[in-house]
Amino acid sequence: AGGARPPQSAMHVRTRRTALLCMRVRIRPTAFLRIGALAGLLRSVGGFRLTDDGLVRGRAPNWTDAHSLRTRMAMLLEELRERVLGLVPRRYVVASYDFGNSARLWGPDGVRLELHGHQDQVVGVAFFPSSGDRLLTWSADGTAIAWDVRTGAALRTFRHTGPLQSAQVLRRGRVVGCGGHGCTVWNADSGEQLREFRMPHCRGMEVFPGSDRIIIWGEPDAVVFDVVTGQRICGIAYTRSEGVMTVATSPDGDTVVVGATGEDVFVWSVEICAPIQQLKLSEWPEELKVIGGESLATFSMDGALVLWNMSSGAKLHTLIPPSPTDAGFVYGGVEALPGQRLVSFNFDEAMVWNATSGERIHRFTGPTTSVGGIGVAPGGAALAICGNGGIGLWDVGTGAMLHRGLGAHDRRAGYDPCGVAVGLAAVGSSLGLGPAVPW
Repeated sequence: AGGARPPQSAMHVRTRRTALLCMRVRIRPTAFLRIGALAGLLRSVGGFRLTDDGLVRGRAPNWTDAHSLRTRMAMLLEELRERVLGLVPRRYVVASYDFGNSARLWGPDGVRLELHGHQDQVVGVAFFPSSGDRLLTWSADGTAIAWDVRTGAALRTFRHTGPLQSAQVLRRGRVVGCGGHGCTVWNADSGEQLREFRMPHCRGMEVFPGSDRIIIWGEPDAVVFDVVTGQRICGIAYTRSEGVMTVATSPDGDTVVVGATGEDVFVWSVEICAPIQQLKLSEWPEELKVIGGESLATFSMDGALVLWNMSSGAKLHTLIPPSPTDAGFVYGGVEALPGQRLVSFNFDEAMVWNATSGERIHRFTGPTTSVGGIGVAPGGAALAICGNGGIGLWDVGTGAMLHRGLGAHDRRAGYDPCGVAVGLAAVGSSLGLGPAVPW
């Protein structure tokens, strides 16, 4: 009875470890069986295998195909392992620009890629939401370019009739870009132009999440279109000569919030194409964002951040009071996060708020000394902040800094990132070009 234990098989050891982990995290062992079955399916369709570091390895997936079955299933496996079991840390790719003619990609393994292809200033970056392998950049030269995140190769160029001010990746494999005198919709894979919407002095556009609707605004009006049928759904007339300045859309596709020069903000119902609520701000609106579906966050030019109930027009919380009248214009903005949360930024800090209680959850400062923009990762788990001290990446849940000072050593070359986007790293991928740089 007191002798040495008999040798245990590798299968026995793995089974015992699995049972212990189940007890620690209170997960039924059947969850492991389901994930094991999914891993076997991945191996059968793509030659993937799960390694000890939690990454999916194997034959390289077809990175040029955004809808590759193997890519999607591998990403699903990593998502399951992370969210259900908490075993795998997220791996992020960060894209940035500084109004030069190129953009930059920062990989999870500390590798930087320069993306050259535009002939004028890059004014925006966004990752394709359906996969972790493509990035969209757009420029004042009137082009938007889709890039291979793994290699930095230009996959497709989309050409607009004027300088692009904004662009987004839509569902159903579409890309839309706006500027000049309207917006153009392209097929994301072929580059074929599908539709064109006219808008004099187009200032921007916003997508209705989960729908095929977009709203385009300029001078003096804003118009809601269906990008699939081309139908004009609602025209929002504005009497002020300067026209619409900022817009927010609701997830249900039926509510749009419009702000212009002046303190008044109007909530419109798209279904009846009429205003249903009017809000009075302390100063002109700089940015508007719908939180959850019922609440509205307004960031004014005096730095005030206020939460409103869109249905009743009642003020819920003043998160940041207005700055003194002699402080001048306050640069900043706000983004929605999952779970009734939002993140705001101004000059030298960013803050995460609980939209229900109005309480501040986290405050992020450094490594930047002047915040130029923020980017939120898919799912809202991470936040990137860029400015004249480089780019920092934070965990939104814990408030911990994940990486700091991306691009800080490039300050001597005049690189000041003023815009940033965060994407999930494609499973098993690594940026293949460019010098290794410290995160």
